[in-house]
Amino acid sequence: MSNEAKVEVEDVASYIKYIKGLSPTINGDARTIESTFVFRGQGSTKFDLVPSIGRDSLWRKPGSDAISPTIGTLKHEADIIETACRILPNVFNRDLLPIDLLACLQHYGVPTRLLDVTSNALAALYFACGNLDDVGEVFIFRRPGGDKQEYPICQAIADSWHLFMNSKVLSDFASLAISRPYFDYQRDLVLSNCPEPTDQAKWFKECCEDTLFVYGTRYLDRQAAQSGQYILFPNDIRGEDPYFSFEEFISPLPKDSPVITGRCIVPSDRKASILNELSKLGITEASLFPDSIEKRCAGIVSEIKRHCH
Repeated sequence: MSNEAKVEVEDVASYIKYIKGLSPTINGDARTIESTFVFRGQGSTKFDLVPSIGRDSLWRKPGSDAISPTIGTLKHEADIIETACRILPNVFNRDLLPIDLLACLQHYGVPTRLLDVTSNALAALYFACGNLDDVGEVFIFRRPGGDKQEYPICQAIADSWHLFMNSKVLSDFASLAISRPYFDYQRDLVLSNCPEPTDQAKWFKECCEDTLFVYGTRYLDRQAAQSGQYILFPNDIRGEDPYFSFEEFISPLPKDSPVITGRCIVPSDRKASILNELSKLGITEASLFPDSIEKRCAGIVSEIKRHCH
């Protein structure tokens, strides 16, 4: 992303105008003609682009941009998901596809390797207006059009917590993943192109180097209300061919990544007025979390207070 692609927004109108000036294609490249924008709002520019399960696996030296790994929640991913599925089997169904299971866990507050994004630009701006004392930001991603051929690999990455119980060696991981039901329709093609485990590991690694945008089945009202999508993060991969393996670490997506086509900075002193504008457009906490009684009641109180002033 170029420096020119970062802009400070004062209100909803300037935000929309900026987005309308961006192009989802890359220099007119016909291969990107089906690309679309997705957005992520964060209440502070201090936050990294990293999923919740990896956030406490990072340590940043004070006064430095250098990030180092540390033991955090990611190490306990399997225990967390297994326990949630065991205690609340009617909510977290083991028979769900891996991405759908993570999406369900995510929306009930369980840390996962999914990072929320949305196709609703106004919803992203709302979330960027959180943390009223901090400067917020909205990231505008260029999501490739069409279905990715490596879609079963996305299911495998979402299934990492399960597959890691056997091995973090990438060739073992790939072989086991290819045997899973979500690879049924692509298994013969993969095995014909990548007959050896080392070939499969190399293919997996290449796919993991892409930014993995995924959809989850919308089981919850808030998923539909927020036009929710996700970026799926694999563990970092270390080693040399043919000895690739996954680390106990997830690196943030760099804020200057080529997949980010624009970035809107939201000044802290503009957040209250922008939230007021968004409320008039029907973008409120209650509308974005329609299945949360607590948030809907909070929205009622906030709306009454706003009208009183």
